[in-house]
Amino acid sequence: MMAQESRLNLDQEVPIQLDETLWLQPGQAQSFDVNFPPSLPPTLEPQQSWITTGYIVPFLGETTPRALPVKMLCTFLGIGRYQGKEVLQVSLRSQFEAQGITGLRSTTVNYDLNTHQPLFAVTRVNDTWVSQGKSLRNDGFHLYFFFYDKPLAIPETAQTLQQQLQSTTPNVVITTTPLGVKLTLEKLAFQPDLAVLLPGEEQRLDALSQVLSTLKGRTIRVVGYTADVGNPEGEFQLSWARALTIVHELEKRGVPAQSLVYEGRGASEPLASNATELGREQNRRVEITILRQ
Repeated sequence: MMAQESRLNLDQEVPIQLDETLWLQPGQAQSFDVNFPPSLPPTLEPQQSWITTGYIVPFLGETTPRALPVKMLCTFLGIGRYQGKEVLQVSLRSQFEAQGITGLRSTTVNYDLNTHQPLFAVTRVNDTWVSQGKSLRNDGFHLYFFFYDKPLAIPETAQTLQQQLQSTTPNVVITTTPLGVKLTLEKLAFQPDLAVLLPGEEQRLDALSQVLSTLKGRTIRVVGYTADVGNPEGEFQLSWARALTIVHELEKRGVPAQSLVYEGRGASEPLASNATELGREQNRRVEITILRQ
């Protein structure tokens, strides 16, 4: 979603721009609106109209924002073109059903000719919200771009990675999580208190990079962890630096830079007690997750 609009809130006008990407499962509701764009009926005739109900979730500073109902008058405009191919075009006129809201939102949505999935929508915004003594006027437009990726087959991917790495890559634990397939690199040999790898990790990184570089179009998240030695700020910074070191090593070995994201979490998620050296060794690790979306 990209938006450009002017908001007049408590007599102060603020131009805003928004660029937000959301990964959604089929049927999952969006936070800023629900049932948008609406599903199409099985058959369509030119100028055919129907009414659907949705919800918009504005935020006016409330502790718990309310989902406000809106009725949408949908009209099939016919066949149009988007990015060089024929699409179904539908216009929406949104009429708010909640107290304290005035104005309209008008939208044109382009749907795929065969799958009826939305591809692109543009909304003209001109409305005013009043809630608990606060007012917000919106004037501008929103652009919505819809892309569809095939979710990662998590169990199958984990099994394949296990087969590929078990004989060549020691100290890599592969597990499945709701986010994707996680590879935990145990006993990484860094210089003490530094983000510099010691000699001897080349073979493990070579094997990992060879496998990860084949996962086209997937986002790969690298997270660094440290043991708890009583220096939270230093541990946090070191975990970030070590995650970045692994990212650079993967990039050098052919993993696309645009597929890699990284972060550090310090000693916040220990796997074992920090009271022993063996436990601290387990907690010093890097986790690589192949995200499901």
